Amino acid sequence: MNQRRHKAHFLAAIFGLLFFISQVNSALAQNYTFNSLGEVNSTTPPSINNLGKVAYIRRVFDQVQSRNESVVMIHDGTSETAFFNLDDAGFFGQSYTVINDNGALAAVVLNGGTCPNNHLNCLIRINPNQTFTVLATANGVGGGGDFAEFQNFFSMNNAGQVAVAVRRTSDGANQIVRIDGAGVFTVIVTITATFLLSLPV
Repeated sequence: MNQRRHKAHFLAAIFGLLFFISQVNSALAQNYTFNSLGEVNSTTPPSINNLGKVAYIRRVFDQVQSRNESVVMIHDGTSETAFFNLDDAGFFGQSYTVINDNGALAAVVLNGGTCPNNHLNCLIRINPNQTFTVLATANGVGGGGDFAEFQNFFSMNNAGQVAVAVRRTSDGANQIVRIDGAGVFTVIVTITATFLLSLPV
């Protein structure tokens, strides 16, 4: 008799737990909606601003020109908007993209014919009106660019200033610089044998 009572209590507890889980799942399903971004086709990480807008670069197929293009996308949690076509502007998407609260974006891009003096890379700021400013160029050590190389990760504040880790063009030394505008740089720190800093690879 005790065994039957124990089994009945056990089954009641199990059914109660299953009912509770089903109610929790129902509540979660009612309160949250997943909006698919589709296939991103990109190795570049996304960034988010304080308004919840997410920016990323992805490859899309242009049926008119019959080619794949790198396009900066902005998603507000409900829908995706094609914000800036890098190929049309003479660039190729390469790395990280950041977005600030004013709707400006910054990106490191490969030269497709638009980087000044045919340098390999450009760090650009894409303005909210979809015009762009070339902030700095990179072209290897001794290559005549503003820097030898941009690191893959950087940040931008709401004033549009960009902080980025670079390699100095004269000797390849690692630095962190603040870029206030086109060609306007402030060296924050230079990494030396006595001042070490862990930089992303």
